[in-house]
Amino acid sequence: MVDFDREKTINILKMYFKDNGNDKFITEKGLMKILKKLGLCCITTIILYFGSLENLAKEVGFKYKSNIIFNKNQTIDIFKKYLKNIGYKKDDVITFKQLKKILKELGLCCSDTLRKYFDNSLKNLANEVGFKYRTSTTFNREKIIDTFKLYLKNNNYKKDDIITYSQLKKILKVLELPRTEIIRNRFDSLKDFGKVVGFKYVSHQYIRFDRERDIKCGKELADRNGGKITRRRLSEGRKDLGMSGLRVLRKHFITLENYAEEAGFELLELEGKIGANETFILDNIEKERGIKIERQHRVGTKIVDGYYIIGNEFFEVKEPYHDAVSQQIKDDIREREIKRLTGCSITSINEQQYLRNMSPAKTVYDFQ
Repeated sequence: MVDFDREKTINILKMYFKDNGNDKFITEKGLMKILKKLGLCCITTIILYFGSLENLAKEVGFKYKSNIIFNKNQTIDIFKKYLKNIGYKKDDVITFKQLKKILKELGLCCSDTLRKYFDNSLKNLANEVGFKYRTSTTFNREKIIDTFKLYLKNNNYKKDDIITYSQLKKILKVLELPRTEIIRNRFDSLKDFGKVVGFKYVSHQYIRFDRERDIKCGKELADRNGGKITRRRLSEGRKDLGMSGLRVLRKHFITLENYAEEAGFELLELEGKIGANETFILDNIEKERGIKIERQHRVGTKIVDGYYIIGNEFFEVKEPYHDAVSQQIKDDIREREIKRLTGCSITSINEQQYLRNMSPAKTVYDFQ
């Protein structure tokens, strides 16, 4: 068990609020998320050592409220100002789904709380604010057809191009049109909807392996992406081009690297995943040492968390999952390969240890 360090906790939180602003009210739930993000102790421990969350807020310097008190007039004013800013017209309709998004965007209370304070009706809220409210958008056949046709035109769809059920669901969601069940009911079937709008609908698409076609499609995809493609981009792009899936390509070409070689492009590993505290730690190292660290730097097919160009030094932030023996073996192989390719030094930073020991008097080298 790690001993609680009051000063370090205060310093870390001060730095966090300095970077993210301290003008907004923080609730208990919000504070829990911040503590978890920074790898600090839980709310119970904070209360134990500070007496209360209000005392912590005073020492760190942020605004704290146990819960935000509902203010009816303030809610109406904020809503009116929002509608004015987005150019809302009097006859425009706001549906329940749209209302939920607006409430979330404005940081207001949920729809259930609004019902409670507006006589159990969101229509009463609409009357006081000044907008038209409906539980759902009225089905407009012509509008749906026109919107979908415009989408197909803008995305260069041809009459014989296939759209599968999963693709159709995504398109309807992007265009904020009714879901597939409603489309099916109003147009008798999704195939009939496809005929009306101008595309070929299939429930799912089975693509047979064709070596020449897949190599040709790979070359086309490479041209679009400057000769370098990640596995994720290959997976997404092959659907658009109607080529075989990655499993089929591995089966016939033994590896994806072999397929990439034949198609004439460089296969890159997936884009690097940025850890929850990675940006915070690298930002702090930049301030401590007065340097500029390039983020998500590519070395061959690998991506390193940070790279200090002048010092020829890489930075890798190690999250808790790196402590596993199997992961340490993978990391060791990966680091040896990076050093072989670049000759650079690699500074490994234990995320949790760095956050626990943060202090103005220390540097990153204390935590390697």
